[in-house]
Amino acid sequence: MKYINISKYLIERDNEKLIKVSDSNIDDIVKKYQNIDRDFLIFIKEVGVGNIDNRLDLKGDLFDFFDLGLEDIYLVSESVKFFGDNFSGDFIGFDFTDSNQVVEFWHDSQELFYTGKTFYEYIHDLIIV
Repeated sequence: MKYINISKYLIERDNEKLIKVSDSNIDDIVKKYQNIDRDFLIFIKEVGVGNIDNRLDLKGDLFDFFDLGLEDIYLVSESVKFFGDNFSGDFIGFDFTDSNQVVEFWHDSQELFYTGKTFYEYIHDLIIV
């Protein structure tokens, strides 16, 4: 398991039970987003989705502002798809035009911040650091 250390760490910290995503749901995501970062898929399959240490509400699929009914409030490129939020109104996801780099959408300033990190780097830094 690629994320065994993160999984053990989350269990030790008494996180809510995360729900592992099934292979069929993973296949559905890959059909919609062929270029998706494979580390994201491995994480949601091995570790799961849900409330991660009260820092990230990780979803089992990607979404955008149209899915949330917020397209008239927030404008971002259609190439940006989110995988979660930080419980404070900010969203985290991928920009598929930029090699799956993780991006954060800051709702206060309505800016898209490019982290310069892959999903693996982002989730490791979020949870372990």
